[in-house]
Amino acid sequence: MGDKPPSCLLPVTMEKTNGYPLASTKQVRVASPVSFLMQKILVQDARDRQDRAKEILYIHDTIETFAGHLAELRDCLPTNSGQSCMKRRLVI
Repeated sequence: MGDKPPSCLLPVTMEKTNGYPLASTKQVRVASPVSFLMQKILVQDARDRQDRAKEILYIHDTIETFAGHLAELRDCLPTNSGQSCMKRRLVI
């Protein structure tokens, strides 16, 4: 996905030409699919049964949406993310 390291936040331009009815162009940053999935997986135990079902649906939809790009997305996950996420998980 390029020469620079992946970011957890991706820039998105919102304007009338790409479907956003805004008076002026806005730049926003959204979570990358990998960051979004990691967050959804990490919060599973903290959710009640109904919210957990919604989170699982979000995970499913995200994987389905980006299924054609899984190899690229794998490159977005830093090698130490799992370790640092697990450390955070233990604190929760």
